[in-house]
Amino acid sequence: MKDDRKLTKIRSYVESKLDELEAELHFLGLWETEPLPESMLCSSAPFGCDVMALHQWLQHIFLPRFRDLLQSGGMVPGKMNITAMAEFDYRDDPDRYRRLLEILRELDRAVEAGSKVHQSNGS
Repeated sequence: MKDDRKLTKIRSYVESKLDELEAELHFLGLWETEPLPESMLCSSAPFGCDVMALHQWLQHIFLPRFRDLLQSGGMVPGKMNITAMAEFDYRDDPDRYRRLLEILRELDRAVEAGSKVHQSNGS
């Protein structure tokens, strides 16, 4: 029961971080108003890096899929490592992307913590 409360708390925290991520993408002027072409949404490369920029992947792939996963009560991944990719992509202007990197770091940590609780719960 205690683990269930922890998971609920972590899921709520992750949902708030997803909202912060979306807001930060808007703030940085990276949010796109047009959907991506269907062909770009089928990439199997990590973070869609072969066909789109990281901010496009975050907006069009990560945010909708992760929100759906949380709403359906699905199993979250153990590790995402989005921060490492973002640090690489935004290395030329880390000051501009500082808050975005912080949000992604917090998401990575929260998802990993949630996965550990989920595993210890035997679910």
